[in-house]
Amino acid sequence: MRWMPWPAVCQVCGGRRRYRRRLRRRASTGATSPDALDKLDEETAELRQAVRDGTNVEEELGDVLFAAVKVGRFCGVDPETSVNGTCEKFIRRFRAMEEAAAAAGRSLSDMTLEEMTALWNGAKECS
Repeated sequence: MRWMPWPAVCQVCGGRRRYRRRLRRRASTGATSPDALDKLDEETAELRQAVRDGTNVEEELGDVLFAAVKVGRFCGVDPETSVNGTCEKFIRRFRAMEEAAAAAGRSLSDMTLEEMTALWNGAKECS
C-alpha cells in the first residue's frame, strides 16, 4: 500500500458527493447523532480487531472513515474542512518541532522517539 497525500484522499471522497446528495433527496434514515457515534464506536472496534488479526484492515479503516464522515454530517461539520484543518495543524506543529530541535542544535532525524514526543507535546501546548 502506498502513502496517499490528504488532497488525494479528499478528491477520492469528494467524487462521492453526488451520491450523498441523491441519498439525502431519496430517504431519511431517521438516525441521530448518538446513533452515528454508536456506529463509529462499532466500526472502530472492528478496525481494532482487524489490526490485531492482521486482516481486512483496509476495509475496516474505510468503514471507520465513512462512519466519521456521517458523524460530521449529523453535527453540521464538513469532513473535508475538518481534514484540511487537521493537516494544517499538523504542519504547524511539525514545523514548531523542527524549529525547537534546530534551536537546540539538533535535527529531528537524530532524536529519539521520546525526545520527538516531548517536542510534539510542547508544540501542542503552544497551538
